[in-house]
Formats: sequence, C-alpha cells, structure tokens
Amino acid sequence: MARLIFLFVMLLSGACATKKASRNEEILTVAMRNQLFNTQGVMQNLFDEKDPMFLSLEKNKCIDNWASEVFSLRKKLRSVKTDKEKFNIFLKLGNCHNYIKDFGQSIYYYNIVLGSKFLTPKISSIINFNLAQMYELSGQGVLAFSLYKESLRLNSKNNLARLKIGILEYQQGEFVASNQHFNKLKTKFPQSEILKFLIGVNYYHMNKLNSLKNKVLNGLDEKSLSSVLLVMARDLSMKNKQKQILVDLKNLDVNYKLHLEFKDHLFNRFGIVK
Repeated sequence: MARLIFLFVMLLSGACATKKASRNEEILTVAMRNQLFNTQGVMQNLFDEKDPMFLSLEKNKCIDNWASEVFSLRKKLRSVKTDKEKFNIFLKLGNCHNYIKDFGQSIYYYNIVLGSKFLTPKISSIINFNLAQMYELSGQGVLAFSLYKESLRLNSKNNLARLKIGILEYQQGEFVASNQHFNKLKTKFPQSEILKFLIGVNYYHMNKLNSLKNKVLNGLDEKSLSSVLLVMARDLSMKNKQKQILVDLKNLDVNYKLHLEFKDHLFNRFGIVK
C-alpha cells in the first residue's frame, strides 16, 4: 500500500538549484527536495488521522531516505543477475520517482515493468493508479479517471483506487455513484470516519438530510471535525443559525484536505470565496 500513498500528495513546485550529495547519494534539486518534504508531511498527516482506511499504509525507504535509497537501487541494478530482480528494482525506482514528481523517470521505469513477463494484475493495478495520479496532476482528468477505473478493474481490492474514483465522482456531481463506492469501502472499514464524512457530504448535496442524520451523524463522534462540519451543513438553511455558523466556521481549525475543501464550500454558501 505504500506505493499508493501518492494518492494524497499535493506536490509543490520550486527552484531548480541543486544540493551537493555525498558519494553514496543521488543528487536532488531543491524542487525535488521540496516535493519529497511535502510527501513526508502528507503521509505523516494521514498517520496522525489514525483512520482505519489508511492504517495499512506503510512508509518505504524512499520516503525517508530518497537520495541514498535510489543510489542503492541503481547500484544494485548493475550487479543483479536475474530478470526478476531487475523487474523488482525497476518497479521500486518508478515508485520512488513519484515522490519527487519526476514523472518522466517514473514513466520510463513503469514502461519497462509493464512490458515484463513478471507483471501481475496487482502490480499493473498499482502502476495504473500511479499513472492516473500523474495525469490528474497534469490536468488530464478524463484520462486519469479512466486509469483509476482500470486500476480497480485489475484489482478489485485496490481500496485507494475505489476511494479515488468515489472522490472524483463526487467532484463531478455524481453523488449516487460516488456513495456506491464509499459504501462498499465502508463494509471493509466500518469505523472509518473519513468514509462516513464523505458519505455524509454526498447526502448533503443530494439534500437527503434525514439520511445524513440517521446514517452518518448518529455514527460519528459529535466532537469530531467531520461531525461538526456536517452539522453546520445540515443547519445552514436555518436562518436563525446562519450567523453563528459563520462565526464557528471562521474559528474552526482544519488541516485535512477533504475537510478543508468542504469548509471552503460552506464559506462559498455565504458568498465568501477562499
């Protein structure tokens, strides 16, 4: 699952200056180092959430020690004897380059893996997922969406691919289809607050406020950010509560991306663009 952590990385751009590396490290530009720091921060935020949906995610060596790990992999590539060993190294190198937004190198290594006799549906699913991320971040949403669906087709147990499809369908206004994916995931992760929140957001947009209350809010800790935001959304149509909701929104500290986007949506209901 560590390979799929790329799902939530909001990659940054930066300057192209370089940093001198040791004899046993690959050189990273400042821009690449910024991307890596951002990846580390996003992954730490996911761990801090402690949501069951993400508990299986693991850090790999590229996250914490990118320069030395990539140097080691490339050095090993020159000495391994079997095609299977080379296959595994090419896959790792493709994944490593995702973390620094070096898409050209990632695609180069992934193409080698995709043409290998050792390719399995599970690995192909991972690669399609990561390629979808690249195209999404490059503004090619239609192609990205088709690759996410192909990733899920290749491996129906790819939970992050299903989650991503559900999020994209929500963003496209396909709230019913979106909730079908979220509810399937909820059967695997019944205690996931993030899934409950996303299902609740869809109910809110469908104006199914009874379902929001009975199927979502009743199962959330009322002090959680997910619950607080959804209660605000539910009560937004009540004129006697609008003033207090706006005050509470302004004072609400939100860091998680999905919560932040919904908070911004609620601000927009007041004509405030964030």
